[in-house]
Amino acid sequence: MWALLLLLAGSPAAPKTVPPSAATVSFTEYEAAMARGDRLAAADALWVVLEDPKASAQHGEAWVKLGSTLSELDFPYAALLAWSKAAEQDASKIGADLPKAADAAARVGDERLLAAALKVVPADADASARSAVALAVARFQFQEGNLAETLTALKLVDRESPQFGRAELLRGVVLAQQGKPVDAIAPMVIAQALIEKSEDPVRFRDSIQINLGRIYFAAENFPRAMEAYAGVSRGSPYWPEAQFERAWAHYRLNDMAGALALLYNHETPFLQDLYHPESELLRTYALFTLCKFPAARESIEAFAADYGPLREEINATVPALPPEAIFSDVAAASKGQPTALPYRFLRSFAGEDRLLDAIRASEAADAEAERLSRVNNRFATKAVEMLRARKADRAKTEGTRIQAALERRRKDLGGFLDNVEITRLDMMQLEATLYERAAVTGDTGLGDKVGRLRKTKAQRNVRNWPFEGEIWADELGYYRYELRSDCPMELSTQ
Repeated sequence: MWALLLLLAGSPAAPKTVPPSAATVSFTEYEAAMARGDRLAAADALWVVLEDPKASAQHGEAWVKLGSTLSELDFPYAALLAWSKAAEQDASKIGADLPKAADAAARVGDERLLAAALKVVPADADASARSAVALAVARFQFQEGNLAETLTALKLVDRESPQFGRAELLRGVVLAQQGKPVDAIAPMVIAQALIEKSEDPVRFRDSIQINLGRIYFAAENFPRAMEAYAGVSRGSPYWPEAQFERAWAHYRLNDMAGALALLYNHETPFLQDLYHPESELLRTYALFTLCKFPAARESIEAFAADYGPLREEINATVPALPPEAIFSDVAAASKGQPTALPYRFLRSFAGEDRLLDAIRASEAADAEAERLSRVNNRFATKAVEMLRARKADRAKTEGTRIQAALERRRKDLGGFLDNVEITRLDMMQLEATLYERAAVTGDTGLGDKVGRLRKTKAQRNVRNWPFEGEIWADELGYYRYELRSDCPMELSTQ
């Protein structure tokens, strides 16, 4: 009876033991290795945790610890990759390591990786780290075409931080792209003042100037646009574009002489490898507007002779190249090495900040992978795999982006060549109208001035030298045209 009661009641309960937490079990070997100062073994222990599916709850913390450990071992790119993995799971996990992650991203040229992993700046970050990361996130969102998200990220940049000038520059660009050029002026002017006090004002000074010109142009304040464009330094990669856009401002004010003088810079040998069909088209339209028909015809013929063969060449090469090959080609162009595509077609991309960052990151990945390959540890093998995968992914991403831009450029060139033919027909029709008038009145209204530049006397403060075939570099930007329309008033094309 008593035995039955005992059976029903069950045996006395054994004392319960609380198992150690998963985190304690998972990081025991890591903590022991760190205690004895063996960071290589500590990194190996963290990889054991990361490869254990049962420790998935601790993977975010493991990535953070791995990032910190790799950073202490002076493998910044591998550390950045580890921190980005942590951020993908939970941005708050980076915590105190965020400044080091931001520094590593800037050091290896891959801020885009950290920005893509974060997307939203951790709220608990200190002001300095928050500003640096917020700017990186804003740049990433802008490059992705997310303008609203860009402005949101820029709000997190502290006004007292070194990044605030660059943040205002980007804010002005975004507002201009949103069709708010008047609103964009204030942040651009603020950026102009702050950049001058920064450590590297030269890098951003010309970028601010050309963007100010574009903002004033969009606001149809053409005189201020001209003034801003004129402030771009002649040694800047933006200078040829600034001259062209400044010429457009003159064109919009019906100052064809001013437009033609600025466009003459693009005809000189110093810019002969520049891909800029728009400048030649604008020159043709300006001459046509002034009824300078012989000169306009010459411009059309020169344009077709120059860009027609180029279109055939790029039609045969651009569609045939995969993204990775296009990235390699542009990287070669940036270093002055031979390219599969025409250099002039790649020139604008070769000097692009984003492309240069990608090249720097690719080289950093190679250098770090080489150093890691000499480390006989498990983590080193895995880190090399991550670095090579990131390098390949970046090359494909940038190559795909540039490939799409080149494809648009290729199609645009076909449209430009077609438009030139339309302009040729328009010019023939206008000339026919003028000669029909001559058949009736005996006068075309053009006299003997067609296509000629009128002679002018030199001003008292100007000295003229006869042109003897020389074009000097220090003359660029200072050419002047003295001419007026040859169109009869009633048939003016303006």
